[in-house]
Amino acid sequence: MVKRGTEIPELRRLIRLLTKASSAQKAGIWYRAVELLNRPRRRRVEVNLVKLNLLAHDDKILLVPGKVLGNGTLRKKFTVAAYQIAKPAAEKLRKASCTVMSIPELVKKDPKGSRVIIVI
Repeated sequence: MVKRGTEIPELRRLIRLLTKASSAQKAGIWYRAVELLNRPRRRRVEVNLVKLNLLAHDDKILLVPGKVLGNGTLRKKFTVAAYQIAKPAAEKLRKASCTVMSIPELVKKDPKGSRVIIVI
């Protein structure tokens, strides 16, 4: 039996956390992340490192409500939070001295989401 995205316990906990943060902080950015994470697996967000490198700013945190893939090279140092990160992407991010965090860590660090950019 194939599990839908909302049947995965880890993903359900993350969705509940983001929903609570959205209503508590009145931050619509977390609600948008919930909408993107609730998609079926075949429509979930997949972003390559090339796109992250183009969108990176010094003071912004990139949020990927899906998976980060390892295609491309990194020329900038930035902070990224993602639901999943592929092994090649994780190695390239570590070599480029980029900061990688989970989405719950990001919610604790910036509860209002004022410095967050959602990458889709």
